[in-house]
Amino acid sequence: MVGNKKQNYKKRGNELESYRKKINKKTHQSKMAKSKDDSKPAPPKRPLSAFFLFKQHNYDQVKKENPNAKITELTSMIAEKWKSVGEKEKKKYETLQSEAKAKYEKDMQAYEKKYGKPEKQKKIKKSKKGSK
Repeated sequence: MVGNKKQNYKKRGNELESYRKKINKKTHQSKMAKSKDDSKPAPPKRPLSAFFLFKQHNYDQVKKENPNAKITELTSMIAEKWKSVGEKEKKKYETLQSEAKAKYEKDMQAYEKKYGKPEKQKKIKKSKKGSK
């Protein structure tokens, strides 16, 4: 009797796991960019702005100082820091951003030369909750 229960739990666990995998595949496929030509790689990603480079650099430190803060609160704290940072410090991140932008433009030109202009992806509009 005890053996049967264990087998049933094991069977249900396997069914549940296969169901989860199937659902994950479906949601992952719908979220993935669909291209007509699969041999064509994704185009280069746009560079981060100076603020996002600053945020990326300071996130861990702010997180250590405020371990219980939510992501939105952490971002607000970093934004306040960004506002109070001097021009010299901002210039450093703006320089990094301009270098990344130059690299992106170079990579994009090479991509366009080899594969043509990338197709713009259509944004999927999310329906508002409660609307009909």
